[in-house]
Amino acid sequence: MSFSVVIPTCNMESYLPTLVQSLKDSGLLSVATEIVIVDDGSTDGTAARLAQLKNDLPVEHRVKFRPLILPKTLGRFFARLEGARA
Repeated sequence: MSFSVVIPTCNMESYLPTLVQSLKDSGLLSVATEIVIVDDGSTDGTAARLAQLKNDLPVEHRVKFRPLILPKTLGRFFARLEGARA
């Protein structure tokens, strides 16, 4: 089975380390094909932190990590939609 996980975020820089830990703990990194985290026009350091997150994922997991940075806030629904399109 192949599936992607799409996670919308906005101004969530301080929560991203917890998100990565949750992904590890949940086992999703072992079964998902890709993780798409959508930055919905954040004004904090979310985009920069997303660029670093790939390095935080364990090497043994083959999941593809894809941050998607939106230039402006569109809302959770559209952030999820853009993530699904990606």
